[in-house]
Amino acid sequence: MKWVLPYPTSEPPKSKLQPNRRNIESKRSKVGAKRIKVDTKRPNNNVKRPNFDIKRLKVDTIRSDVEIKRLNVKVKRSKVDTKRLIVDTKRLNVEPKRLNVGAKRSNVEAKRINVGVKRLKREPKRFNVRANWCKRGVNRSDGGVMKWRGVLRKYP
Repeated sequence: MKWVLPYPTSEPPKSKLQPNRRNIESKRSKVGAKRIKVDTKRPNNNVKRPNFDIKRLKVDTIRSDVEIKRLNVKVKRSKVDTKRLIVDTKRLNVEPKRLNVGAKRSNVEAKRINVGVKRLKREPKRFNVRANWCKRGVNRSDGGVMKWRGVLRKYP
């Protein structure tokens, strides 16, 4: 008995063909929050840095681990909210203000990663961050009360 294909071998119907992988990725990137558009045409298997223009990046949160692997970015999870991810901006070589990942959080983790100790010591008024290395809070005789974003916070 001969096996006969349901369509002529020269042109199979489009439904039988596998959809283009690149199209799937672009559709996936539109779902949910604003995602980073990755240039899938260039292979980034051997590239340590992500191959997109970081200055054009406008992202609130990078959500899935799959995306992080695809971007090839070092990531730290915040202690307060484990679902939110903090991208190590030193690896990306960006000014912390430009990369707004996991923003709108009152905790200090992101600033600790972005700012760095020396810069915080140099400009404590600007950042006003609760931290052990910030002399304004630790070495004060009044028990380390200091105004932080309009609210009085007490140091431990």
